[in-house]
Amino acid sequence: MGQKSILVICATMSYQKRICDILQLNEFKVTTASEGFHALSLLDTEVFSLVVIGPDVRVMGANEVLSLIRSKFSKTTLPIIRILSESGKFLKESEMQDLTNSLESNESLKLGANEVFKEFDPRKLIKKINKILSAC
Repeated sequence: MGQKSILVICATMSYQKRICDILQLNEFKVTTASEGFHALSLLDTEVFSLVVIGPDVRVMGANEVLSLIRSKFSKTTLPIIRILSESGKFLKESEMQDLTNSLESNESLKLGANEVFKEFDPRKLIKKINKILSAC
């Protein structure tokens, strides 16, 4: 069936590279976009097996991008995984950040994300991607 293609949407280049490196090590073909309009344009011209949306997207918010993608593709046609923060990024901040992440997580799920990770965990991400793609 060939290599699965994943679109990674994230504005922070170092974070985007970490996600891409992990995906490529697991033999996925990866395409990146740092801003929402570019990602939507790629979805109009290329076929992807899955989309990963990071915590930051340029020009429009991550949940807005998620909503626009979901308006064109169903959950089974194009699964979306939303990652809310980098690993450990908010661990020492106040409990308010946990509340914000919970609200954003709920919003992402309502907008059609197949899965939401409150923070980046490479092992869990690969495990979940493999599970989602084997079910589709």
